[in-house]
Amino acid sequence: MQLEENANNKSSPGPSTVDGVNRADTSATPTHVQVVPAELMLKPGDKVNFRARLFDERGNFIREEKAAEWSLDKLKGTLENGQFVAATDAGWQAGSVKAKIGGITGAARVRIVPPLPWAKTSKSWRLPACP
Repeated sequence: MQLEENANNKSSPGPSTVDGVNRADTSATPTHVQVVPAELMLKPGDKVNFRARLFDERGNFIREEKAAEWSLDKLKGTLENGQFVAATDAGWQAGSVKAKIGGITGAARVRIVPPLPWAKTSKSWRLPACP
């Protein structure tokens, strides 16, 4: 482990640093799950692979976890082993992809937006009646 100097000029063990990212011991207790990519805008039918990353209480990266329990919230599509495929008939959607590891859950926000041109016009909107 890398040694860090504290305020009293004493050496104390700190997290190792690889490529500028603090890394905790792989046996550290996870307290946070990060789902990456964290926020996406997709078209109906698009595919994306999500990953679940574990962090300790100090925000140090522990490891990527392959054995996450994946679920969808308010999204139409399929999700298997972290791969999300948006339904082709999905239309406009907003929701999340969740990864649960032990008792900890993390989520990524996903929006599904149909490709242009959109067929919405001012004539297709319904306005509320006047009192």
